[in-house]
Amino acid sequence: MNITGLRHIPLNQDHLVQGSRVSLRNYHDHMSYERGFIQHSRSPNNQLINYHFLFGGFRTYILQRFLVQTIYRRNVRIFWFPVLLGYTFCCVTMRMYDNACYDYFYFSD
Repeated sequence: MNITGLRHIPLNQDHLVQGSRVSLRNYHDHMSYERGFIQHSRSPNNQLINYHFLFGGFRTYILQRFLVQTIYRRNVRIFWFPVLLGYTFCCVTMRMYDNACYDYFYFSD
């Protein structure tokens, strides 16, 4: 394995190997900002990345890549059950609180 350039975290180490199937040209799907990644949009190397970012227009770039891959896969699929459980718990306890206030207000005199 011929590793050139920077060393990366083990999860994305394959992207820094030249000649591999997952090269820097496909790196936009696996970007990690843990190491302080700075992307200069005017450099020739990153113009190719920017082209692939915007390739496919609004539907592919915003809807598919951002909303589906980022929002849905990283957040909604993971947090839907804890959020639903917490919301249900809040609704049940608020109903109990409202009933207690009603009983106190009308039956305290």
